[in-house]
Amino acid sequence: MKRRLSAILLTLCLVIGLLPVSVFAAPEARRVNDTEFHIMNKRNIVKVVQNYTGSEQKEINIHKILVHSGVDNVDGSGTNGYVQKHDAWKVQNTSWDHWGGIDDHVTAITICATVDSTGTYHRIPVAIAPEQLKHDVGDIGHHITQIYLNVKLTYDPNGGKEPAVVHEFLEHDAVTVGKDVPFTRENAVLLGFSTKKNGLITTLEAQKQAGIIDANQVYRIDEDTTLYAVWAEDSNKNGKADYLETAKEVTLNIYDIENQKQVKEEKLSVSADAIHVNTS
Repeated sequence: MKRRLSAILLTLCLVIGLLPVSVFAAPEARRVNDTEFHIMNKRNIVKVVQNYTGSEQKEINIHKILVHSGVDNVDGSGTNGYVQKHDAWKVQNTSWDHWGGIDDHVTAITICATVDSTGTYHRIPVAIAPEQLKHDVGDIGHHITQIYLNVKLTYDPNGGKEPAVVHEFLEHDAVTVGKDVPFTRENAVLLGFSTKKNGLITTLEAQKQAGIIDANQVYRIDEDTTLYAVWAEDSNKNGKADYLETAKEVTLNIYDIENQKQVKEEKLSVSADAIHVNTS
């Protein structure tokens, strides 16, 4: 009896020795339920659908997003689907089949959406490059992969001579405002840029209300953005806004002494560094 029991135990040990280590690994070792995929801004997802379908944003409903890793699909539907959290879209990996570094191999996402006016269901593929992924460790046991979409920064000359300039970045990129944007305008000086369109600035109060972002200032871009050039009047072309110069208006009367009559009247603006004739 003892010999038979010993033989059984020996056989069992041999079988166990042949089994892969992963059979005995704890679920945490396989990173089950620990990979979250975040997309920075829901509005950018809607914008992708708008560009694809030509529909109004208010008609678009996002149902789910599939994350493709080359070998796996993480389905963002159902109870464990995408939820809105701090204006980001998140899906948690809840399948036993998705483990072992899926977050390092994301190659694309598929946006699943419908348009109210037509009722059409769209599956829109979006390729994801390696530089669009940022990996981090969040809360204990969670691996976070942030998927950044492409966004456009458009510089509008707002009366300047040159055409608009469009730069492409990734969501949440830190951008140096005005870099490689050579805008010029006749009789005006560039004060900076603004998210709203302003007319020619002629007073200090108007400058304060213009919402100016200084050139070379670092500005973070989270979605498609247009920055408008902000111009101030510079009638004497000295590179300074007229309203920032100390100036007085002087009336110059020119008389013909011999005939004792006024020949001409000129209005002059006198500032610290210039005298010029007011033609207005």
